[in-house]
Amino acid sequence: MGDEGEDFDYYAVLGVKKNATQNEIRQAYRKAAVKWHPDKHQQNVEEANRKFKQIGEAYQVLNDEEKRKVYDKYGKDGLKGGGVPDMDASDLFEKFFGGRGGSLFDILGGGSGSFNRRPRKGQSIKYPLAVTLEQLCVGKLRKLRITRDVSCSICDGSGLKPGRSEKHCGDCGGRGVKVTVQKTGNMIMQQQTGCPTCFGQGKSVSKEDQCEACEGKKTIVEAKVLEVNVQPGMAVGETIVLEGEGHSPPGCAAPGDVYLILQLEEEPASLWSHEGKDLHYRHTLTLTEALCGVDVVFPHLDGRKLVIPAGTSVIQPGEVHRIRGEGLPERGNTGRKGNLFVHFDVHLPSPLTDEQREAVEKLFPRGSAPPQEGELHHVNSEPMHSRTGEPQKKKAKKANHNDSEESTFKNLFGGIFS
Repeated sequence: MGDEGEDFDYYAVLGVKKNATQNEIRQAYRKAAVKWHPDKHQQNVEEANRKFKQIGEAYQVLNDEEKRKVYDKYGKDGLKGGGVPDMDASDLFEKFFGGRGGSLFDILGGGSGSFNRRPRKGQSIKYPLAVTLEQLCVGKLRKLRITRDVSCSICDGSGLKPGRSEKHCGDCGGRGVKVTVQKTGNMIMQQQTGCPTCFGQGKSVSKEDQCEACEGKKTIVEAKVLEVNVQPGMAVGETIVLEGEGHSPPGCAAPGDVYLILQLEEEPASLWSHEGKDLHYRHTLTLTEALCGVDVVFPHLDGRKLVIPAGTSVIQPGEVHRIRGEGLPERGNTGRKGNLFVHFDVHLPSPLTDEQREAVEKLFPRGSAPPQEGELHHVNSEPMHSRTGEPQKKKAKKANHNDSEESTFKNLFGGIFS
């Protein structure tokens, strides 16, 4: 990721125009990454590292169509909610050039050169982390079990039994890379790839010489429980970085990192949802409550009980009320929040007796229907559930004057149904 607080233009870093094609961006990255690779700047490694990271970050954004659109419209601020690149610059360089090792001279010089190879950082690990809206609202200290590769403690990462030694890999001749030649027309193309037998190390271990604990792999799998602090105001898609908790093979300069990408946990029955920092809550009223008013009390995600005082107007089905400043908080500024939108559903009693229908029509006359011209065609319809989209099952039970729906009507219309 880019240096904290440092502002630079991705297009300028790669030396391309804003309308550059994907091919031009790839060519620009290839040229700039080779130019500023730290292996070429032994006298000024710090400056080269800074440039190299910027080049990698710029390429990861501009080479991704969606991230590029966000950057063009909102700049780097628009990428803070999870769109900021998270691949290590050296890992990107190695992946771009075919996985031949992190040293520039592994790629350009076939694995040899006058400079000593610098130890690389271990490979990073990515995990999805499911979070709830409540955790994004108030925060949560989570525990996560991960597995990673670490240097075998039995053989000290050599992969060998005591007193045994490695041998030059017979498949690559000890170079760590294999060369393939491809002829296209009058052109001959030569490509180097990391040796799959020795994994680019140039040396291999015979089976009889292998360490029994790691089977010659030099690493063992370690399980570890990490504590993860999900902070209030974090966003879905945002990445939490746990430095030094990634793979740690022998010979690496430092362990890799763990990247946790926040994903919203699916809760099908939940009454809550969100759009950005705005929260949405569904609340169901009885017909009496919708017509006559009621103090609407419901629990917020942060544990408080909110009350919308009863009003004098009728609440319509599908009506939405906004409560300012009761949405999700901003990260780092929990006093600044989005809004909360309460969506009202109204539960209508069913079925009604003839007596009840007459009583309702006295209170709410139908009015005269407008005259219809032409021939009328009568059709059959069936009630559907608004949420599931499935047909509603017909109730075999007949209306009873003791039913809860009828009680609701009695409370609403006084003695009409007595």
